[in-house]
Amino acid sequence: MDAGNAWTTKGATDYTRRFDEYKETVSRLFPALPNDYVDTRSISEVDALALGHFLECYPRKVVVLDIGTFVGVSAFHFANQPKVLRVIGVDPNPKIFDEIDDNPDAFGSSIDPEPLQNVRVLDVAQAALAEFGDEQQKIQLCTGTVGNSQAGTQGDSLGGLEKVEIPVPEPSDRVSLVAFVDGLHTKQGVEADLEAIFVKNPHAVVILDDCRGPWGPFVQAGVVSFMEKVQEKYHFQLFGDLGPSIATSDLGIVYPDAGAAETKQTLAEFSELFSERLDPLRLLRREEELINAVSWYKNAADAHKNEADKLRRRNSRLITQRPDRRKLADTPSEGVFRVPGIQKLVRSNLMQKLLPTRPSGTARPQERARSKTDFDELKGRDPDQHPG
Repeated sequence: MDAGNAWTTKGATDYTRRFDEYKETVSRLFPALPNDYVDTRSISEVDALALGHFLECYPRKVVVLDIGTFVGVSAFHFANQPKVLRVIGVDPNPKIFDEIDDNPDAFGSSIDPEPLQNVRVLDVAQAALAEFGDEQQKIQLCTGTVGNSQAGTQGDSLGGLEKVEIPVPEPSDRVSLVAFVDGLHTKQGVEADLEAIFVKNPHAVVILDDCRGPWGPFVQAGVVSFMEKVQEKYHFQLFGDLGPSIATSDLGIVYPDAGAAETKQTLAEFSELFSERLDPLRLLRREEELINAVSWYKNAADAHKNEADKLRRRNSRLITQRPDRRKLADTPSEGVFRVPGIQKLVRSNLMQKLLPTRPSGTARPQERARSKTDFDELKGRDPDQHPG
């Protein structure tokens, strides 16, 4: 296999790390606010992943209208995405104590409301965002509504709240409005928000939270009611129907027919990208690839280790045999003089070294006598016994 074939993508943790940091900051600043309360009222982790991947595939820069900002988790998550230029967070901004009091069965047993009596949801958001300077610069928090005039399922009036202006980016600037609707979860509330958004900005793309689960029938009823009343054609798609890897997502998307080709292409790329990174079967195949790659490297390392061990053993043998080789090399020099005639040859060569070479008949008598004496000494004889 090609062990150098890298598999490099942006991991899921890259999308959720800062998301989790923000929620931890909220808990630290407001310890009376339990994590389960924040988690229940904010986007889920899988939906945070889906939103991040969707914006990664979206071909334009984005201005986000975040309806139902609550304590700022979704607004912060959008602001953390590179393609998002600005986030407008909209919420009626109720007191947390009032929300708990309206839902005693859901929150009363796990929250002590006393320290939170005068704290509003956007107060929490502002305090937490103050610790994230880069994201805070992108976010504008607004108290008000977009389309509906009621808050809560009990029909409480919001007549005293102002309607927030919906941004209209210029399509020519390659900037689009993406609205995230997580406000009033009733048929009338969802329908009113969709109508207000598309009347003001017909090129917008709207992503809705809680399209499945307990609130799903009400949210989808609002979508259907809106699409039936307007003359223009709109499309609706559940994220969970795009593939098994995202089947647990509660998100849905509404987009106009005028820009359908671009949005459908984005959804196709998003589905493929999300599946590559999070689909269980793909992850299983990827795990097998990684196991094979690790095995390949391990086998290669074992082969190199075995070769290194062989070389070390060979080197040890050579070091051990070196004195014996020197001994073998000295043996011929010790026995060479036992060869017949070799001593005479050595003496002859030595005589030539001791007697300087002179032209014939030029040697003086003293030199000849000294030469004879040297020769007799080489032969082991006494020169006095053999006079010249």
